[in-house]
Amino acid sequence: MDILKINKAKTSLKGSITRIATFMDNVSEHVDITELEVKLKKIDQLQRKIEELKELLFGLETAKPTEEAEFEEDLYKCETRLDDLEVRVKKLINSINVSLSVTAVEKNKYENGTFAQTKIPPIILPTFRENMNNLVTLNPNLTI
Repeated sequence: MDILKINKAKTSLKGSITRIATFMDNVSEHVDITELEVKLKKIDQLQRKIEELKELLFGLETAKPTEEAEFEEDLYKCETRLDDLEVRVKKLINSINVSLSVTAVEKNKYENGTFAQTKIPPIILPTFRENMNNLVTLNPNLTI
């Protein structure tokens, strides 16, 4: 692979990173968690693509040292941006998960603005029809 094809792949990589960054800058509080998970997978794919480009660059003997240094610097910047985006996406996913769990608890806690009524079965207490003194004489183990 020549340097032009590697540069084209790098440019495509930068465009993908910019699209994810733009998405994260414009994301709202009500974003779908599945969409964020897809972005996280895309970030992982882009990180692997950076590693592949690094390997291709090291295998390329026709690259000039200045081109190689510039290319490595660009890839390093891409890696840094991807790491930052990954952290932002994971934080947003965690905050959504926390808010969903709090919402579920609140939903179970309240029904139509009031606390949910817990149904407890009635406890049947024994009633005595006899005089307590008669019970002691019938059963010597009982004490008053």
